[in-house]
Amino acid sequence: MQIRNSRAMPCSVRKPSLSTLSPPMNRAKSRSISLSRLNLTGLLGTFVFLITAVTGCYQSQNRSRPAGNAAEMRELKSKVIAQGQILPAGGIARLMGAPGDIVDEVLVQAGQKVTAGQQLVRLRSESVAETQLAALLARRQEAQLSYTQTIGQAEQAVAAAKLKVARAEKGRSQLSASDEVLRLAREQVDAAKRVMQQLEAIAGDSVTGSYVGRIEIDKQKVSVGEAELAYEQQKLAHQQAQTDATFALEAAQLEEATAEQALNTAQQSTALDVLDLEIESLKEKTAAARIAAPTDGIVLAIHTRRGEATTSFPLVEMGNTREMVCEAEVNEMDAALVEPGQTVKLFSRAFAEPLTGKVAKKFSLVGRPQLRPLDPLARVDFRSITVVVELDEAVANKADDWIQLQVEVEIAVGDAPRQTTKNDSSEKPVEEPDA
Repeated sequence: MQIRNSRAMPCSVRKPSLSTLSPPMNRAKSRSISLSRLNLTGLLGTFVFLITAVTGCYQSQNRSRPAGNAAEMRELKSKVIAQGQILPAGGIARLMGAPGDIVDEVLVQAGQKVTAGQQLVRLRSESVAETQLAALLARRQEAQLSYTQTIGQAEQAVAAAKLKVARAEKGRSQLSASDEVLRLAREQVDAAKRVMQQLEAIAGDSVTGSYVGRIEIDKQKVSVGEAELAYEQQKLAHQQAQTDATFALEAAQLEEATAEQALNTAQQSTALDVLDLEIESLKEKTAAARIAAPTDGIVLAIHTRRGEATTSFPLVEMGNTREMVCEAEVNEMDAALVEPGQTVKLFSRAFAEPLTGKVAKKFSLVGRPQLRPLDPLARVDFRSITVVVELDEAVANKADDWIQLQVEVEIAVGDAPRQTTKNDSSEKPVEEPDA
């Protein structure tokens, strides 16, 4: 017998689609989506058309601009517009320290007036170098004192040696008197021998032999012996005196030479020279670590504080604001229109009225501009030259508070004073004589 399951099997029911339930509603929605797409496509096409038209007009205008003929360009253009920046005439001095140093003290504040050579920031390396320099100067002083004492002692030794040499030479010169005594002693010996010979001759004669006895002859022999002994003693003493005098003189001369050599060695000592070189090196190191104002001016900004490590970025920025200028970046296509002496106006929202000035310099180096135009739609893919604008005295003081402010520069073309040259058309032509 088969038993059927009483649980009902699930059945899949297909849901009716939107088109099946309400075909008119679906068609209306599709029509609205198509219209929206058409409107969006039309707007995009219109926008692309406008951009293409503006770009084409700008390019055609640039292509139609005459190149190389400044006179024709002046006729077509009455002013040149450029971006500029207000700066001190001497530029902005950005003072940096060696990377890795430590700032011990900041001695100035932003806006403070400083003079040339005034210290602005004190670094750790400067303090260390000053300590080393003080110790080295003390060593230099001690070395100088020792050198002076050594030289003095050497000079005294030389003087003493020279005195000994003089005494030895004097003692040697006094031996001439001893030579005279020795000569006299020799003469006494010779005289005694002559007397002895005479006595012996008298005693040997048969006529006079009775006048001289043997006793007189013996006495004379004793006298001759005494004279010879005295002579020999005097001779030995004289030789000893000569030897002593020669030795004393040689010893004194050797001592003098040694003392002079010691003096020369002391005078040629390089210890002080080495210390002087080390001192100069430390002075240069101290000066290099010293952050000081290069000129008179005002501290514009301070980018460090006590305890911070120095990097490759400047610590202090300063400049001399007594003379302010504007450095403008003029498009290379307008460079031929700009000449020194032309009238210039500077526009900015920071000024109630535009600042005025004149073109002072025009540089020939062409490069990429560093200032972006204030107009976001302005062209930026161009190259430029730098033009320096000198502000008028009446408005120069207004620019002191706006250093590095970006301004719009308007240069009036044709206002420069005309320079007369040989090729100037104002000269009268030379009339040729009739043939």
